[in-house]
Amino acid sequence: SASYALSSSYATLATNAKTSFTVTNSNVLAGSKILVSVEYDEAAAGIPIVGVADIVAGSFKIVLSNAAGIVALNNIVKVHYIIIA
Repeated sequence: SASYALSSSYATLATNAKTSFTVTNSNVLAGSKILVSVEYDEAAAGIPIVGVADIVAGSFKIVLSNAAGIVALNNIVKVHYIIIA
């Protein structure tokens, strides 16, 4: 297994909204398990939730949602992931 971190700014991700982006990594196999976590400043607005979708050989999607019902995200979101082949 290998671990990685991505840092992205989704400061404008609205309430109850979601977005996704593709991560390309040659260590990913079609049967890989991807574990993800989110790092976000506790004083920042919004509630980021992260998940994984569409795992194929060489890539997968990270889905980021804002579960806050009244405020947009307003800080940098760091997503950490581990590939278990």
